Amino acid sequence: MSPFAPEIKFSNRRRTIGLTVERDRQLVVHAPTGTSNETIQTILHQKRHWIQEKLAHPQKYPVAPATPTVRPGSSIYFLGRTHLLQTAPVPVASLHFDGHTFTLGAALLPKANALVQTWLRQQAQAVIKPRVERFAKSLGVTYQRIQLLDLKYRWGSCTANAALLFNWRLIQAPSTVINYIIVHELAHLLIPDHSPAFWNVVAVQLPLYERAKNWLRENGALLEELG
Repeated sequence: MSPFAPEIKFSNRRRTIGLTVERDRQLVVHAPTGTSNETIQTILHQKRHWIQEKLAHPQKYPVAPATPTVRPGSSIYFLGRTHLLQTAPVPVASLHFDGHTFTLGAALLPKANALVQTWLRQQAQAVIKPRVERFAKSLGVTYQRIQLLDLKYRWGSCTANAALLFNWRLIQAPSTVINYIIVHELAHLLIPDHSPAFWNVVAVQLPLYERAKNWLRENGALLEELG
């Protein structure tokens, strides 16, 4: 019997069993539809040392970072750059961004976290969806829908029914990182696993994808600080 308690995801598009360990240390088994529990348990036993190594990785963490309060002088990440938040000397009805600095009326400071998050979510909708359409056309794939959600420890997901889910926090990352996550999930519509063939598909679209992958590995926690 396996000592691990995995989340099991079945898919008609898969031909082999794959394992991933999310950053919250959740073990996920991706298996072809109809795979028996006995087969899954055998794989978990065979891969137990690999799983233990991943679970012990220092970049994994069990809970989300503490949510800081946005206040004047705070840095807000947007498309890979930091921008200061300042209060306006005159009343401002909403959060304003001039391309360099965010400005908020002093009376709205108690709502700063929510207003910044709402603004970033709106920008994510405007930036991510058109890019998905562009890369989907380049890859020759179709999808059912796009959703921008709070995925906690995941940056993107491609569901069994071809729905694409993206973490709205990606709008804080550089454009190259956003493109990498988009292409990564779209490539799963062609190849469900992370085989060499999968990474070849990603590399054709983004030859320097490794840089984006490394950036996200090193800096991803920064994007989760805003509640």
